[in-house]
Amino acid sequence: MRVQELIDLARQGDLKAIAVVLARTLPTQNVKVRVYREGVWLQVLLESIPAPEARISVSSIERGLHRCEISDVRAVVVYGREIGETAPAWTYKFSWQPLRRRTTSTSQPPRRPETSTAKGSRAPHHPVKSPPVRGRSNLWVFALGLFGFSFGGFWGLFDRQSIPVQFARLRPSIERSIGRAMGNMEKTVATVIPQPVAVRTIKTDLARVLPPPIEIPDPYPATITIKAVGDIVPGTNFPYPKLPANPDIFFRDVAADLQSADLTFGNFESVLTDYPYSAKDISRGTVFAFRAPPEYATLFQSAGFDVLNIANNHSMDFGEAGLADTVRHFGDVGIQTVGQKNQILYTRANTVPVAFIGFSTYNYHNWVNDYEGVKRLVAQAHQNAEIVVVSVHAGAEGTGAMHVRNRQEFFFGEDRGNIVRFARTAVDAGADLVLGHGPHVPRAIERYNGKLIVYSLGNFVGYETLSTDGQLAYSLILEAKLDLNGDLVSGKIIPVYLGNDGIPRIDNWFRSVGFMRDLTRSDFPNTPISIDDNGHIVLR
Repeated sequence: MRVQELIDLARQGDLKAIAVVLARTLPTQNVKVRVYREGVWLQVLLESIPAPEARISVSSIERGLHRCEISDVRAVVVYGREIGETAPAWTYKFSWQPLRRRTTSTSQPPRRPETSTAKGSRAPHHPVKSPPVRGRSNLWVFALGLFGFSFGGFWGLFDRQSIPVQFARLRPSIERSIGRAMGNMEKTVATVIPQPVAVRTIKTDLARVLPPPIEIPDPYPATITIKAVGDIVPGTNFPYPKLPANPDIFFRDVAADLQSADLTFGNFESVLTDYPYSAKDISRGTVFAFRAPPEYATLFQSAGFDVLNIANNHSMDFGEAGLADTVRHFGDVGIQTVGQKNQILYTRANTVPVAFIGFSTYNYHNWVNDYEGVKRLVAQAHQNAEIVVVSVHAGAEGTGAMHVRNRQEFFFGEDRGNIVRFARTAVDAGADLVLGHGPHVPRAIERYNGKLIVYSLGNFVGYETLSTDGQLAYSLILEAKLDLNGDLVSGKIIPVYLGNDGIPRIDNWFRSVGFMRDLTRSDFPNTPISIDDNGHIVLR
């Protein structure tokens, strides 16, 4: 891309283009630049080994911002951090006002505007005279004043938190004067100790000249933690009641493990509604319709869920009415849902912007077989969020479908997609984490281009609804720690086992850990990832 095209994109507010322009402005190319936007605040994070030098970096960043001509930003904060650290080494904040382009010649004084005195006539023009220069003393006063102001800006550089920012704000009007003052005094800096009183006076004077800095939030953390679980059916009251006397049992034994994350995700395979009419013909033995009381939404809130997928084969069990009720009831308790057609859910994990997209094998959701649609949605989310999480309900079901193959899968005549091709397509388009569910049994995991793909999270809650025979009872809580590039930093399989009642409990026998480790070795022998005996995901 040509330089001018890049600058044009930056002027339009494209954060990636702004980051590239700023990176090219810095004196060294070894600094990683990230740009974030929060209303009228612009945050610039600089990372290198060691941490970038503060004064030069701030000065360069301001030049780059002027080049971008960003007009709708009112404050800027620049952070310098060493790569691998979570806390910034230094922070500078300053109010922002872009340079104005000159529209008239500076060699002539501006003309006094003409005023109309009567129709067709003009008032006589009287040029404004400049006051006479009364001797050379005034020139000395001006020169000494300018030198003193420049000198004050120079000594202010010794204050790490406030004065260097103010030095950057003085550009370009007195930059040359400050440069000359610094050049004249460069040889004596090591021997001159500024007096504390003088420094306080300088700060006070500058405070009167410059607007106060705007408080801006801390930079994003180095990593975020996402926890995810599979299929959840909290009983049903259709066509006859299958609900526990005390619904608190659903998450009682696993809530503590669900809550210790920046975001907790699950696949909700039911609806929350009182709507009486199912859209399914449940007279057929392989067709089921699930419905739960609306008040169950608070159970998910108490357990710690933040996002629930509704792109699955049960979200429309009670038609559009049931789907709308489900979204509304979860929203009332602060839980967001994802999976509706063309929906990209934007949320935050510990201040980091995260996007969720839900896919299924049905075209009334985002469809797994529409690969161009997958690329389009994921690429759009990638432009607007730091982390992109893709949820996919696909694959055949049962213990006969535990292995993953790079081919189309079918179940009772239904096309259940090619889950491997889908997941890799999503990652290539910008997805950072792919969470599979639907087969009702855990499957292998894969690390593809630095990103984690979990091909099935298995069952998680299936009170008197989902089978728990054999490996169908093996369950888990996935813990994935991602950096701001979306790459997997570390992960863990927290083993869970479903009893005959379909209630999840922490499994001290670690059955799902060994099960998924064996499947990963078998299905993806060359993937640079493994699972140890304690469930930790080990990068290779």
